[in-house]
Amino acid sequence: MISSIVEQFLNSHPHWTEVIICAAGGLGAAVVFGLSTWLLAAIRQCASIRVGASWTLDGMGPKPDSIRMHPNVNVVSRRNARKVIVHSIWVRDSKSNRKPGNIYGKIDLTSGTAVPYRTTGGDPLNLIGPVITCPNKQSDFEKAMKYPVWIQTTDNRWFKAQSAGNSPGLAERLRSRLGW
Repeated sequence: MISSIVEQFLNSHPHWTEVIICAAGGLGAAVVFGLSTWLLAAIRQCASIRVGASWTLDGMGPKPDSIRMHPNVNVVSRRNARKVIVHSIWVRDSKSNRKPGNIYGKIDLTSGTAVPYRTTGGDPLNLIGPVITCPNKQSDFEKAMKYPVWIQTTDNRWFKAQSAGNSPGLAERLRSRLGW
């Protein structure tokens, strides 16, 4: 019964069904191509450099009820990845240059650290991030430890650190499951 209805529709509208089928096929192919291109670019970017972060308490801040802390950033790269130079470490909400969100701290490494100690491709880089001051309350302290930590390279690429507050994205999860 259904096949006769479909057959009758196809016989009544031969041109429009062909157009609809071709348009749907073309749209589907474009979506699959776009998603696969995006996924490969995301996996390639996260596979070249891996950034990790942890937090260290520095003690009491300038005010009596504040705590000072800083992120410890570890940058590891693959041997076959191109070498990049770390320019700065940011603690901020977003990676967009136009809308950076809240900036909690930034440290520029170009003046204090020599280039060989900021270049990836050899041993892991262990860098110290900016000092953050937060109120000495349990909720504020836990919130501050979940601030996103980013590194910026000299070619203006951004890499988000993986830590307890920064869970890995889709590309990082796929790469780790596939073993890339």
